[in-house]
Amino acid sequence: MRFKLGLPIIFLLVSQTGYSQTSPENQEAYSTITDPVELATKMINKTNDVWSPVGLTGIYGTYGIGATIVMNGGGYLLLEAPSLSLDIIKGGFIEAGYSLSKTAAVSLIEQSIKSPKAVCKQLSKTLISEGLANYKKAYDIAKAYKKSGKMTHDSAVLFLKYRWGMFKLPIARNLYNETISTDYSIEKVFAKKAVDEINGKLSKRYLSELGVNKNLPLIDAANLINELKTILEAKKAGLMAYQPYLNFLSSSEALNANMINEAKRLGIMEDSAIDRSGGTLVYNGYTENVIQFNASNWEGAKWCYNNGPYSWEPKISGEEAAFAIDDYCWGQYRTKTRYSGDLELSVEISPKLSSGGVNGDLGFFGFGEDWAQYSGSFIGIVLTGDGEVCFWDTENGGRQKKIGSYKYGDWQDLTLIYIPGQVLKVKSESFAGEYKVRNNNTSYRFLVSEGNSTDGFKIRNVVITPSDN
Repeated sequence: MRFKLGLPIIFLLVSQTGYSQTSPENQEAYSTITDPVELATKMINKTNDVWSPVGLTGIYGTYGIGATIVMNGGGYLLLEAPSLSLDIIKGGFIEAGYSLSKTAAVSLIEQSIKSPKAVCKQLSKTLISEGLANYKKAYDIAKAYKKSGKMTHDSAVLFLKYRWGMFKLPIARNLYNETISTDYSIEKVFAKKAVDEINGKLSKRYLSELGVNKNLPLIDAANLINELKTILEAKKAGLMAYQPYLNFLSSSEALNANMINEAKRLGIMEDSAIDRSGGTLVYNGYTENVIQFNASNWEGAKWCYNNGPYSWEPKISGEEAAFAIDDYCWGQYRTKTRYSGDLELSVEISPKLSSGGVNGDLGFFGFGEDWAQYSGSFIGIVLTGDGEVCFWDTENGGRQKKIGSYKYGDWQDLTLIYIPGQVLKVKSESFAGEYKVRNNNTSYRFLVSEGNSTDGFKIRNVVITPSDN
């Protein structure tokens, strides 16, 4: 049964009231406002009917099909705009508590390949259920504001986020109508062998190390769904060959891009919205997100006068970690996760290393089995107190050829591409180089180390991803 627009009140709401005034097509009137409270109150005042009991009844009467978010609803919601999922999660537009069970993830992969119509039908119902729930949350905030005349910053932020659910309702309804239409067919069906190949690839990458009765955290689920979409897009099959989904995706991605841009303008994109309750984010050894400085992801140690290791960690301030002790101590920080295979690491650094200690200021960035200089192999770069950058390889005598010079005190991007047994590539704004690697290390950590410096350096935004170089 198709959804109907027969209610006169809905016609009035959409065509004559503020519902249309707050739609993405009419955002220019609000595009210069950067204060969430100002924006939220202006929208409520100009769209009063939408936030009235009559508006609530009309919207629920039009879209209330009684759908509920099923156990893998979080997975369906990620199909809304796969390429934007990380920003959607970061902005808090999908509840951080969502996760995806291993069984649900495998099912979603298979159904997206073999039964896109069924997936789209469930996706539309899930989005309508979520959209109505979020509209009701925004409605309650607007109702409280109209009664008291007061709006807090936190309430304004929540109202602005939740109101977007209202605009997703017609897009989701259109998807539902197209999935029950006989006008669309599935152009290409995968053979079982191809299905198993895709399922196996994604399962190995995201699910192979997932323990029994453990769920895939939302961030990893987002990466899985986006990679699935990319594979199907390249093969022009499954969901990415089903016209109703392609029609939906075009509208949904445009809407979500507007939603994300508004959140960025208002300064309400928060990393804290990302769910990290499942422990390490990286089941397959990689993550596309900043590795936060905390005890779950990192561990540290120091050596003084060559005695140690002693418990130590850098000074953490927000998103930055500061490495500095004194002229006689080494402080090291390493990832708890061990990696294997080829990877690319990016990090922002702000080096000083100018205290002039008797042993010389040093900063190390690279990969090792244990601790740089004190145990195990280490391959990477060293920044010296005289401004030089050199490769460092403990298995080949330590300091190697000079790459270039770093910028003192400035924040600068540093990228390390590590292919064990082959090459280490280094790129920054002021230096670049390659070093032939002999050690084919199959299990290693990322290490940061400061030696003999009272001013040292700072780092932020550590990101590790698979390398295709």
